[in-house]
Amino acid sequence: MNPVDGAVLVWVPGTAEACPNGKFRMGSMPEEIDGLWTANGWDVAWKEFTKDEQPAHEVELDGFRLHKHEVTVGQYAKFMAATGHEAPEYWADQKGQVDLPVVSVSWDDAQAYCKWAGG
Repeated sequence: MNPVDGAVLVWVPGTAEACPNGKFRMGSMPEEIDGLWTANGWDVAWKEFTKDEQPAHEVELDGFRLHKHEVTVGQYAKFMAATGHEAPEYWADQKGQVDLPVVSVSWDDAQAYCKWAGG
C-alpha cells in the first residue's frame, strides 16, 4: 500500500524478469503500419497519428510499482490539498464522487501526481 495516497500497488516486472533476452521491441516498423492500413482499408490521412510509434527500437525497463486501480477523485483531492496543485477542468462536476476515477487531468497533472505519490 502506498503510504502517501493509500493506493494498492502491484509489482510490474522489468524486462530482465519478463522477457527472454531482457529487452522487447517497442513501436512499429513502417512496413507493419503500411500493412495494417492496406489490410483494413483505413484512410491514409490518419496514418500521421502513428509517427510517435516509429521507429521500432529495443527497450529495457526496470521493474516498478503501479496503482492497481485508477487514481480516484478522493486521492486527487488529497494531492491538490497537499500541494496546492490547480484543479483539472471539470473538477466541479466530480465533487462527491470520491471513489470514482479522476478525469480531465493533463499529462503534466498526472506527472505531478505521480511525483507527489512517490514515483
